[in-house]
Amino acid sequence: MNKTIKKIFGLAMGVTLVFGLAACGANSDTPEGAAEALLKDLQKGDEIVWQEKLTGKKLSDDEKKKIEKTRKENPDPLMDEMKDFDYKILDSKETKKGEEAEVNVEITANDFPKLVEKVNKKMMSKGAELAKMSKEEAKKEYNKEIKAAAKDLKKNVKNKVKLVAKYDKDKKEWKFGDLTKDVKLIDALEGGLITYMTNQLQKAMPTQPDASAQPDAGVQPDAGAQGGLENNQ
Repeated sequence: MNKTIKKIFGLAMGVTLVFGLAACGANSDTPEGAAEALLKDLQKGDEIVWQEKLTGKKLSDDEKKKIEKTRKENPDPLMDEMKDFDYKILDSKETKKGEEAEVNVEITANDFPKLVEKVNKKMMSKGAELAKMSKEEAKKEYNKEIKAAAKDLKKNVKNKVKLVAKYDKDKKEWKFGDLTKDVKLIDALEGGLITYMTNQLQKAMPTQPDASAQPDAGVQPDAGAQGGLENNQ
């Protein structure tokens, strides 16, 4: 990839990661209630709530201040759109009686992959201009395009996700652990953006040579071929 394409991919991946880590809801005394409470919190919360709910850990005051400072300096262009998702609790079952349960949910989110694809094409058209920009300037330009394109977002991407809840005997409630370890929920909330970006990066990577086409270990290439290989390394 040339420098312009690499810069655009870097900006797009930055948006993807920020999305993923960014008023209590229902009762958590059942697995389904815990899932509903989690999703309602995500619909209402800011980036601090998102980080705490998705990682299952409370942030310190210093960590909260750092996030607030970062967002004040670099506002997230799509936080409101991220929270604009619908959900449906499909079913649940206890896999370990009174200890662990699975909850199946359906998430309907905005089509962020289409948005990113549209913005990337727009940024590609500014290739020469983008190449001259600093990293910070390019980021601001990318976020500006993201915000403009967000006006045309459509909430039409459905994904089913399995959430694993564990019962906290001390607090007598069902809760979720670190949901960032398995990115399926975050991917669903982003309308499949993580899957889209992963596929795009794989397409952009150089194709690895087929191992079956390599010379046999016992056969040495002749001097001319060896020289060609060395010159290409």
